[in-house]
Amino acid sequence: MKRGLLIAYVVVSSLRASTVESALPAWEEADRAAVKSGRWIPGSLLLTDEVPAGEPPAEKQEPLPRPTAGELAVDPTPPPQVPEAFLSDYFNERPKSLLIDPQKLLSSQQYRDRLALLDQHATDSSIELIVYVFGMDQEIPGEVRVEELTERLYSTGRQAAVVCYFLGAPQRSVLYLSPSLTDTVSGLEQKRVLQSSVIKSMEKADAVDQLEAFSVQMSIRLYWVERLLSGAAIPAGILSTNEEPEAKPMVPTASERLNKMIPPGWWMPGMVFFGGIVVAFSMNVWLRQRVRNRFPEVEVEPRLGGDHGAGIGAVISFANASVSPAQQRDQVPDDLSRS
Repeated sequence: MKRGLLIAYVVVSSLRASTVESALPAWEEADRAAVKSGRWIPGSLLLTDEVPAGEPPAEKQEPLPRPTAGELAVDPTPPPQVPEAFLSDYFNERPKSLLIDPQKLLSSQQYRDRLALLDQHATDSSIELIVYVFGMDQEIPGEVRVEELTERLYSTGRQAAVVCYFLGAPQRSVLYLSPSLTDTVSGLEQKRVLQSSVIKSMEKADAVDQLEAFSVQMSIRLYWVERLLSGAAIPAGILSTNEEPEAKPMVPTASERLNKMIPPGWWMPGMVFFGGIVVAFSMNVWLRQRVRNRFPEVEVEPRLGGDHGAGIGAVISFANASVSPAQQRDQVPDDLSRS
């Protein structure tokens, strides 16, 4: 039995070996000789661009088109500068008006309205707000240094906050302070004041309305800067944030508190229940007012064999105030005698 099993195992193993050998590729004698001689390295076709024999040549890919010189060239047109004819009106001397617009970018009515706001601020504050109006995409010439002009024109006289405002583009605005303010107000606080005014102006769509919102917010911020210079206490967050200080939360009214306490679906049952309590209380008050107390006739104990005695009497006490006198039959006598 064991011998038969051994013969069967040998036969099966030989069949498996023959099957594996037939499935594997076999080397040809020419390839084997080329490998041994070093004339052929298996897999070398993967490392070169040579096309194997019998295969069509691969199509060459055309290189991507290079950008033209016109596409790479930067727009040669520089942004428009402030016309030289207006530079003297802008920067030659300290202006007599708080709103400088020699180019007439604002209409007469718009100019008067914006100027009235700046004049009102100058009346209420020791720091003047002076606004130079330029075009939206205009550039101040490089030879004009506004910082030096501010030091030269505003080093004497009233303290001033000078703003170069670009009409229609408030985000380009620049703030300069007179030298006496620069030494006290840090650059970070100046940046926050300007950012706050720009944020307020961007809430408007019209360019002129943006200028008005900018001026109003700048006036408010300069008021707090003035308080800071005077040493007065400033609420937290006025100059440290870009937004106005948060308003104090309003105290909810009685009706609002009631709305939070009672769910919306309980209003009608609650009103009916409350109305019933009011009616019952009113009826109780009305009935109490109509009550008539009747005092009973109580016989007095005789004194010395008579109904009355000289100088001697009796006290009938109805001591319980919550019970009707007609129901209090128990006497509490207390003889009174003449001393």
